[in-house]
Amino acid sequence: MALGGGASVLASNTPEDGKWDTTAPIWRVADVPFAQFVELDISLTDGTVVQLASQLDDGSGFHGLYLRPLENTRLPSWSREPGSIYRVVSLPTVPAGELAVSVLRRDAFNAVVEVEIVIGGIRLRLISAEVYEREGGHFEVCEVDESILLQVAGAAPQVQPREA
Repeated sequence: MALGGGASVLASNTPEDGKWDTTAPIWRVADVPFAQFVELDISLTDGTVVQLASQLDDGSGFHGLYLRPLENTRLPSWSREPGSIYRVVSLPTVPAGELAVSVLRRDAFNAVVEVEIVIGGIRLRLISAEVYEREGGHFEVCEVDESILLQVAGAAPQVQPREA
């Protein structure tokens, strides 16, 4: 999860929102009660690992939250690159157990935008969205984007860095 930029210059030299993405990442914002992820790996009791991902609305007709099987469970190499804005974390406040999944919102194209997962009475809220820093230092949640926002029991979850 990183908000507001990264520590390295974009390889494509493309400005994002009119500014170069060379600022240090912001890992927590008090006004944003979510943690932002590129993807979430979910281990099932049978040893299978699935990945929750999100696709931005690029006009292809395929966007929103979706699950995909994950055959390679090695940690991504891009999280180890010098200056990377990515990190691999564990989520100690997300319990293990049987899931009750509810789709809370779909968009006009029937894509899943928001889900709720209840595990042992703990509510997880997941949204296809990304947090953007705007002028004046405020932050905006933009839905149907390529990241996943996660909330546990109404607050941003605790994250625990892992070695990549």
